[in-house]
Amino acid sequence: MLDDKTAKFKDIIEVERELANTQSELDGLNSMRKILSLETDLVAVNIDFSAKHGIAEQGFFAPVLSAIKNAGRVMMESFAAVITFVMSAIPWSLIGVPVIWLVRKYWSKTKSKSKLQ
Repeated sequence: MLDDKTAKFKDIIEVERELANTQSELDGLNSMRKILSLETDLVAVNIDFSAKHGIAEQGFFAPVLSAIKNAGRVMMESFAAVITFVMSAIPWSLIGVPVIWLVRKYWSKTKSKSKLQ
C-alpha cells in the first residue's frame, strides 16, 4: 500500500497507526516474556531422596546402639516431665494443704462434740 501511488494519505496514516499498535503490543509481550523468564530463573527446587537403611544393612546391634544414643535424650525428657509435674502441683498444693487442714480440724471438732454428747 505504501508503494502504491494511488493510495490515499488517510489510508497510509491508518496503516502506519496499525503498525505502531502492533509493534507496541509485540514490545509489551516481549517485556512480559523477559519478566517471566527472570521469575523462572529465580525459582530453584532441590530434592534429595535417600532410602532408609534396613536392619540387615545397619548391622545386628544397630537397634541397641540407637537405644544407647537416645538414652540421654530419653532421660532428660523424663526429668523434664517430672519438673513439669512438680511445677504444676505446687499451686494446687498451696491451695489444697490449707483446705485439707481446715477440713480435718472441722472434722475433729465435730467428732469430739459427738463423743461428748
